[in-house]
Amino acid sequence: MVCTVFFFILIVKGIEMMDRSMIQRSAALGIPMGYVYSVIPLSGCLMILNLFDVTMKALKQPEQTDSTKKGIEGVE
Repeated sequence: MVCTVFFFILIVKGIEMMDRSMIQRSAALGIPMGYVYSVIPLSGCLMILNLFDVTMKALKQPEQTDSTKKGIEGVE
């Protein structure tokens, strides 16, 4: 839950920073710096997708109890 809130803040504030920096140009390439900063909200979206994927896999996987866990050598 905390991660999701952080990722949404990252997306919102990243979009704001991207919008503010569209007037600034890169010295080497001459492209607006907003394009460079667009990776911040993009990475926030990708992290939300990854969090969703990991959570779904964890929920689908049955919980292991002590009686079902096997040792290193496969012997109980």
